[in-house]
Amino acid sequence: MFALNLFLSHFISDYAFSNVYSEKFLSRENYYKHLIWVVLVFLGISYDFVLSGTFILILLGIGLHVLSDFYRMKKGSTFISETVVMAVFFIISLLSKNLFSGSYITGYFQFYLVGMILATSFLSYIFRFLNIIPRERKDTTGATERLVIYIFATVSPLKIQLTLIAVALGFAYKFFIEKNRSKELFLSPVLGIAISFLWNLIII
Repeated sequence: MFALNLFLSHFISDYAFSNVYSEKFLSRENYYKHLIWVVLVFLGISYDFVLSGTFILILLGIGLHVLSDFYRMKKGSTFISETVVMAVFFIISLLSKNLFSGSYITGYFQFYLVGMILATSFLSYIFRFLNIIPRERKDTTGATERLVIYIFATVSPLKIQLTLIAVALGFAYKFFIEKNRSKELFLSPVLGIAISFLWNLIII
């Protein structure tokens, strides 16, 4: 299993609990808040390498992430730019996997976390990119719904009944409480299930 420390750090920093389209996220005046989060994530994922030579690579990863943030502030978020930066971090992670061998976060769990963010926060980004949900809107309900689906769909043995209950409850809440009638009402659980079960096949 690959050591995805740097890729995971970047992925979490930009997409977990964040909306790269929001004006607040793109504000230079508020950037120090995101920068603190970035440093904490990068060091938290790889804290056991802080006193080793690998720490230089961690600092370079932070620097690269900061550069991508300032590029986004200047040019805005585009699917191509976001994908390119993620690809760069993924390639760096593959090339440096030996330097992060023995990480306290195992390769298996790192891959599990990547799938979790992919099914929750990053899917929210895709919905915003495709204008399925407004770009400034939070997606707390949808992301939470998909998080529960992901957890139930990736345990062993598969909790199909609990997964379906999570889908039904999420649908009912959005339909009756939030009065949601958009495409997201159906796409969120369907794609959440698809990604979760696909990821489960990959990691088992």
